[in-house]
Amino acid sequence: MIKVAIIGFPLSGKTTVFRALTGSMKQEEGHALGKDTFHIASVKIPDERLTELSKALGPKKVTPAEINFIDEHMISSKEQRNFSLSHSKEADVLVCVIRDFENSSIPQRKGNLDARRDIIDAQAELFVCDLEIVQKRLRKIETEIKKGKKELSKELNLMKKLQLTLEADTPLRKLELSREEQQLVGGFEFLTAKKELVLINTDETKVNLPIPEEIKNLALTKDFCLMKFSAKIEAELEELEAADREEFLKSYKIETLARDEFIEAVYKLFEIVTFFTIKSGLLKAWTIKKGAGAKEAAGKIHSDIEKGFIKAEVMNFDDFKAVNFDFHQAKQKGILRLEGKNYEVCEGDIIDFRFSA
Repeated sequence: MIKVAIIGFPLSGKTTVFRALTGSMKQEEGHALGKDTFHIASVKIPDERLTELSKALGPKKVTPAEINFIDEHMISSKEQRNFSLSHSKEADVLVCVIRDFENSSIPQRKGNLDARRDIIDAQAELFVCDLEIVQKRLRKIETEIKKGKKELSKELNLMKKLQLTLEADTPLRKLELSREEQQLVGGFEFLTAKKELVLINTDETKVNLPIPEEIKNLALTKDFCLMKFSAKIEAELEELEAADREEFLKSYKIETLARDEFIEAVYKLFEIVTFFTIKSGLLKAWTIKKGAGAKEAAGKIHSDIEKGFIKAEVMNFDDFKAVNFDFHQAKQKGILRLEGKNYEVCEGDIIDFRFSA
């Protein structure tokens, strides 16, 4: 399951964005986080291919892929120096909500609207969190090396490289690391190493206006993606009956639901592919990072399947559809084939894993 952390300064409309993206607050689970709370909701991802497979194969149960959203409070380090975005560190993608809407009843951050300033400040918070972790680890490694643990010298050099990168105001996701280096730092879950989408939460009147060039240039420099979003429009849309939604969207000259665009953006940002399994009357969609092998995909289903992996029986949805979802024809025409553990899973693959118990 993909985990998306929604972060942002207070009064940015972050929780409204969370509600709009998850569709209903009824799904949401609240958890204590010090004096604050964070919320979690899972959203099922619609996929027309599942519908077609279900009609053709008649499974007992159909399970779509899901995105897990975490809504976590973000406080400036000047207000609370040791604040940590602990639950955001578990996420695959960060979504930083930036306020760009007027509302006289909601105070503006620092007294006025300034999306570019708030983006810079939010990025600084992520850098501070990562830099504190690096510096703390450096101090510990240096102490351990003095005690004779020379084997930590590689990690010491790596941490120094991370420190220089962060101090140069460069996110860690821009740093090219070897596989060994990735393994050394993998457990730290650095925030600036994660893929990031900045979501500009705007007024209804500005939803169709282009994003200013100065913000686009900032996105290129800091290596994050941009998207405009009107949480107010999306939240109102969720309250309407399906028959009334089209007219509502037309009134704002909106062609596509921002929620759908958002899910597509996350998939592209995190480079995700979807594959399917059909076993014992169960049809299920799974997500995995692009470039992953068949054995890793098996681990998505169960660790025992990954450990005992033998072969993967694979065919792609489009090829299967071309033979009218007929397994016999798929085998005859060579559409259904056996692949090894290093086979790179493709978008729309239907896989049956063979493994030893």
